[in-house]
Amino acid sequence: TWVNLDAQLSYVIPFGRFRGVVEARLMNVLNEQAVLSRDMRKDQPTFYDPTSYAPPRKFVLSFYINF
Repeated sequence: TWVNLDAQLSYVIPFGRFRGVVEARLMNVLNEQAVLSRDMRKDQPTFYDPTSYAPPRKFVLSFYINF
C-alpha cells in the first residue's frame, strides 16, 4: 500500500446552447514512487529487486464541448 492523492478542477463556460468545460487534473500529487512489484525468482541475483513503480506525477489539461 502507498499514499496517493489525485486532484481535479473543472470550469464550465456557457456558449449559448453549448457548454465548454476546461478541466485540469493532477495525478499522484505527492509524487510517491511506491514499489508495485518485485522480482520473486529466488534463483536469480535480482531476487526481491523492484520491477515496477507507481506512475510518476502527471498533469492533464483538457477542453470539452457539450451539446
